[in-house]
Amino acid sequence: MIKLRFKIFLIVFGIGGALLILEVGLSLFSCFTLQIDQGQQQRSQCSDQAIEILCLGDSFTYGVGAGFSNSYPAQMRDILQQATQKEVTIINGGISSSNSAIVLNKLKIFLERIEPDIVVVMTGHNDSWNFRNIRNKFGWRIRLKSFFSLSRVGKLIAIGVHNMQYAICQNKYLTPKENNAKAKDNPRTIEGLIAKANAMRSQKLFNEASLVYEKILANNPRNAAALLEMGRNYKMAQDYNRALRMLELSLAIELQRPSIYAEIEDIFIKKGSFSRAVSFYSRMMLRYPENERIKRSLVNNYMHWGDELYFKNDYAGVLFCYQRAVALDPENAGIYNRIYYNKALEYDDTLLFASITDRVKSEQKNRSGRNVVDEITASNLREMAELCKMKGISLIISGYPEIMYEVLIKVAGEYNLVLVDHTAVFKSGVVKKNPQKYFTADRHCTKEGYKLVAANIAAVIIDLDGKYSNEIKR
Repeated sequence: MIKLRFKIFLIVFGIGGALLILEVGLSLFSCFTLQIDQGQQQRSQCSDQAIEILCLGDSFTYGVGAGFSNSYPAQMRDILQQATQKEVTIINGGISSSNSAIVLNKLKIFLERIEPDIVVVMTGHNDSWNFRNIRNKFGWRIRLKSFFSLSRVGKLIAIGVHNMQYAICQNKYLTPKENNAKAKDNPRTIEGLIAKANAMRSQKLFNEASLVYEKILANNPRNAAALLEMGRNYKMAQDYNRALRMLELSLAIELQRPSIYAEIEDIFIKKGSFSRAVSFYSRMMLRYPENERIKRSLVNNYMHWGDELYFKNDYAGVLFCYQRAVALDPENAGIYNRIYYNKALEYDDTLLFASITDRVKSEQKNRSGRNVVDEITASNLREMAELCKMKGISLIISGYPEIMYEVLIKVAGEYNLVLVDHTAVFKSGVVKKNPQKYFTADRHCTKEGYKLVAANIAAVIIDLDGKYSNEIKR
């Protein structure tokens, strides 16, 4: 028995020692290649000084009220292009109604694919009502994942697992006949055709791209990837009815694929028709009654539709939408906070929401009386700051047009981050004299309002010292 334990100890010790040696070796190799890469970057800095900026946030970043093309990131690019001879690339990663936890997750996803020079974050406004994904349980799984994410060996294993998953996914949509190497439509051919069609789509050759997608689907009508890309093609061509049809077919094949839901939501945002979104998801709920993702989308669109009717003074419609949302998801604290925020209680003759005020207050405060929402926002902002610091990326925290939250000031001070305050500009006499020029009915910005936001943040970027002082022409 003792010999067996000793052998087990030796095996474990040997494996641990081998992993340690591998970790040290990979770290040394990483330092060596990093020095070479930095030298190459310094030598090429004179010829390639393009600036890439990632903007993350909620509806104020996406551009609700003025449209995606008139959002502050889109207008800020034009401002910076005029102020410099360098190429400026700005990515708008705003998602309507997102909270700080969703923004944090979005930042992690982007940083796995790109390395922007600057990240601009405008978040925190929706944390008081949208609690989706916001209560993280920091258990042993997350800590273990964090440890491996910092380990070179962990990254090497993750790359190997990713490559294995990719190889498996190549055969996912193909029948046994199609998996035959002699078959006409093998995975490589389908993948190549989709890439070809996507390239056409990027050049706005929508009709030509549709022909290629149709060719794929003629031989394999249940290819979810082709249906999804064809839906995106119709969406970019602004043929939203066909786009929804393709995405619905794709959803029938892959019910849990997040990108399909994201495309559907984007179509309804672009159309600005929450009533139609409710109709669409109601139909989907009848088909898939146990699907939580569809139910959540239906609840969210009932809430958005209620907000829209509130600003049209249709209070009966507001109560109908909120009542339907509560009936579908009675434990969703976000619904209660939204009702409380829009003061729907004042128009509720049925007293259905009589207990909402107390419930909202209890959600906002924990037992010790500290503001839970501020703690959550601060925690997510700190993690964003740590991520950007680790990767050497400049992080800018932006307030909202009419409000600057104390938690934003606090975290910016802790990490010595650049903080942009818009309140002085939007409280000026020019804006007060003609508020309709800068704000919509629901207090989102118009094109002119987002232009002021863009100008403020652009001025901060232009004035940044060090890394960007030589890149931006003052």
